[in-house]
Amino acid sequence: CWQHEPDERPPICQVIEELDNIDPIINNLPTNSNKSKITQDKDSDLNITTYST
Repeated sequence: CWQHEPDERPPICQVIEELDNIDPIINNLPTNSNKSKITQDKDSDLNITTYST
């Protein structure tokens, strides 16, 4: 069911809905989450700021 061409693929909300119909407990993932920026200074290693759901 996964097509090579992006325009032929179902939207992610439809995929999540189908997965939820299969097993709602396992698929208990937030669809809207607040993600902070991931930044990198040239003077330091990768700096990953907080991630909250």
